[in-house]
Amino acid sequence: MKVKSPLEIYKLLPKTNCKECGYDTCMSFAAHIIDRTAKPEDCKPLVEAAKHDEEARRNLEKLIELTSPEIDEVVIGKELKIGGEEVLHRHELTFFNPTALFFDVSDTMDDKEIDERCSRVVEYRKFYVGRYLTLDGIAVRCTSRNPERFAEVAKKVAGYGKPMILVSLSEECMRAALKAVSDCNPLIYAATPENWRGFLDLALEFKVPVVVRSSDLNTLKSLAATFKSEGVKVVLDP
Repeated sequence: MKVKSPLEIYKLLPKTNCKECGYDTCMSFAAHIIDRTAKPEDCKPLVEAAKHDEEARRNLEKLIELTSPEIDEVVIGKELKIGGEEVLHRHELTFFNPTALFFDVSDTMDDKEIDERCSRVVEYRKFYVGRYLTLDGIAVRCTSRNPERFAEVAKKVAGYGKPMILVSLSEECMRAALKAVSDCNPLIYAATPENWRGFLDLALEFKVPVVVRSSDLNTLKSLAATFKSEGVKVVLDP
């Protein structure tokens, strides 16, 4: 977040204290934006005014830009969030989204083994320091190189209701799987220097986040910038 003071945010709000955001004053709303319990889009009058008023539109865009975290937040599935962090070290502020833990299955495993592993992921709970820890999702690996089998397994895994990562470097296999689970918002892995054009098309068509992978940091930066310029959410794998 590029601002630290509620006053900087308050200057861009309507200042009407309408309470439509759920807070008594615009200044209170600004303070909650700072601590990330509210978002600029929660200001309904500003969002509505931005549809037909140029100044309001600029204010909303500037608010979103100023209050976006330094590391983009990426949503996998319906509500699993990764990234979205402001600092490199927790003692500097805090971490907001814990590292997500995924267990993998392969499309060369038999169906019984896949079901057993998925069930273990769904049922896993460990009590630790006053709360239960769970596993966050399931990664589906395409090791068969068969688009139909990959799609079949992806659909089976989707039935367990956990966020998914689809793992394949083949555009053909990835497209087949995305068609089978298009409503699940999986994270797709991975766009590389060799296949990025096809994966960019898939990300735009199915509106899913993408892992961008390269061992060369300059190439990784270039790929990430290309995907972001098209509005695609990216996760980096250096």
